[in-house]
Amino acid sequence: MSPISRTLPKMNVLHILVFPYLLSVMDCANSASREKKTLGYRERCDKQREAYRQTLAEKRATGKTIVYADECGFRAESYRRHGYAPKGEPVFGLVSGTRTRTTTLVAARIGSTFTIPCLFDGGNRDAACFNAWVESYLCPQLSQTDVVVLDNAKIHKTRRTRQLIEASGAEVLFLSPYSPDYNPIEHDFANIKRLREYNADISIDDVINMYH
Repeated sequence: MSPISRTLPKMNVLHILVFPYLLSVMDCANSASREKKTLGYRERCDKQREAYRQTLAEKRATGKTIVYADECGFRAESYRRHGYAPKGEPVFGLVSGTRTRTTTLVAARIGSTFTIPCLFDGGNRDAACFNAWVESYLCPQLSQTDVVVLDNAKIHKTRRTRQLIEASGAEVLFLSPYSPDYNPIEHDFANIKRLREYNADISIDDVINMYH
């Protein structure tokens, strides 16, 4: 037996199999960190998403301003989903067990600006409410240099919606299906909802004004 082999510990098959695995785990722990997973929809189509990206790039290349319009809902009661407690102890809170009505926020993002927010009482997000907002608030802001991007919700695809937008000189462009990640106004809605969790005692109007 060589001098080197005398100094090495005896290794069985289990050691030989496990040791490389432990090394790979340790290497992964040193090079990776725990991150929030970004989810997408299985139903989305890569070809449709690529076609949308190309169309959007062409519009921007010709000097068009991209206008995103959408809506989201707010419950009457809001609460923080996380809290502080001594390590190892749970955090408790009370919420209403009664189902409350929701409020619908309709708004636009023109360029990089979140603008013309409008609230509708009740959770019914129908085409009549959306078109009323389009006609009274959105269209006066539009011109021939604008492209209005909408998702594929039924309330956005009425003939009246297209007529109103095109009458203002703007174009209509629909997002590729199942692609909310291509709609930056979704970030605005998420930020407003998060802001409301930390300001649950004030009205939705005030929360929007804080953000807006």
